[in-house]
Amino acid sequence: MVISQSIRMFARLLSTAVIARILMPEDFGLIAMVAGITNLIMALRDAGFATAIIQRPELSAHELNNLFWINAAVNSIFMLLILASAPLAGKLYSEPRVVMIMVAYSLIFIAGGISAPFEAILKRRMKFRRLAAIYAGASVISNLVGIFGAIIGMGYWAIVLIYLLDVWIILIGIWNSVEWRPGKPEKLGSALKLVVFGSNVVGFNLANYFSRNSDTILIGWRWGPRALGFYDKGYDLLLMPLRQINTPLTPVMLSTLSKLIHDPERYVQFFIKALRIILMVTTPLIIFMIVSADLLVKIVLGNGWDQSAMIFKALGLVALTQPLTFTTSWLFISQDRTHELLIWGFLGGLLTVAAIVIGLPWGILGVALSYSLSGVFIRMPLLLWMTCRKGPVKLRHQVDSAIPGVAAALLSLISLIYLQHYLQIDSILIKLILLALTTMAVSFLTYLILPAGRGALQETRQLVFDLVKQPKVSE
Repeated sequence: MVISQSIRMFARLLSTAVIARILMPEDFGLIAMVAGITNLIMALRDAGFATAIIQRPELSAHELNNLFWINAAVNSIFMLLILASAPLAGKLYSEPRVVMIMVAYSLIFIAGGISAPFEAILKRRMKFRRLAAIYAGASVISNLVGIFGAIIGMGYWAIVLIYLLDVWIILIGIWNSVEWRPGKPEKLGSALKLVVFGSNVVGFNLANYFSRNSDTILIGWRWGPRALGFYDKGYDLLLMPLRQINTPLTPVMLSTLSKLIHDPERYVQFFIKALRIILMVTTPLIIFMIVSADLLVKIVLGNGWDQSAMIFKALGLVALTQPLTFTTSWLFISQDRTHELLIWGFLGGLLTVAAIVIGLPWGILGVALSYSLSGVFIRMPLLLWMTCRKGPVKLRHQVDSAIPGVAAALLSLISLIYLQHYLQIDSILIKLILLALTTMAVSFLTYLILPAGRGALQETRQLVFDLVKQPKVSE
């Protein structure tokens, strides 16, 4: 899955690098306007049932069949909502081009509604290599077609085409990889409990939508597609590497932690090993990306995207907290505490929207700074307290795991600032390579010096072994 996500990331970077040199920031802003609305439906499209399929120790054919048909009905309704809301979105943004983009995006929900349960079955069965091949193939094909579309003059429709092809190719691949087929709809019966479980996950996803997309909607409404295009690409480039880590690990961790819930000691050990390796990779990486933001944006997006580099840097602080915050959902879901996850979703969403509204009068930089600062000093502490007040994983486990990563990040930051100040090289690529090598060297030495760091390095090999072999826990 890690290799697959790397392929998807590089395919996405390649298409972004090419298309950004052909299209205008305004074109990306139009797509972001639509995504700000359609992401609400995307957050709800599996009704939480995919998570229920993965999380439950036992799942009958009757329950699986009912979940499929409920999910299909929910997605049909969502597709109609997207079609009905398209004219309203055009009026909201005073941008008629948004209407037809939303109509095209409605096709995503047909494929997504069908594929979600089948995808969850493969994850439940630990068929991650099969999923990885499907994801990678879909990404390569869709992004190459999108690049071709941009070259022949399709404009922003080239970006729309990438999203549509990706989801439909994934559906075809997953459908042919699972032998199970749904039967006729039946009475809910025992599936009702899974519906309740899923409703809590949906509630969290709904709240999380406002947390992740309110900035897009408000910037598009207040400052227009051009400003939103700069903001969206800066945000997207910064978080892209983190998504490549989160996406493949989440199904593995949810499935494994759910099986280990009755063995608290092994549960804590497995979670801490995962958290340490994530922090060891991500914290120095984010520092490198913040310091070299101008170079990265120029080499990926080309000239004329300086405002995206500014957003990139402003959001860097909150990006450092992401490894600690996104892993908390593993704890909530695996411990069957989805009601608390729902509560946090709405609380965190309100705090996020408030921060964005406060920063909105100062433009996209004001939004980015306000969002970033509130995430570090308000949302993250509250979330960690709420997560660790119950269950086997305590706050001290989180703090102890973070110390080597924080130390490596600080020392890397000092080294990179010093190096960049005295580095007199014209080549952007050579500068990036030197900065990246310095980050890796400083981080590795920091982990070797600190006792907790040496432990994290030793656990890395063991974690890889555990993820491949999986703990032997009864189904």
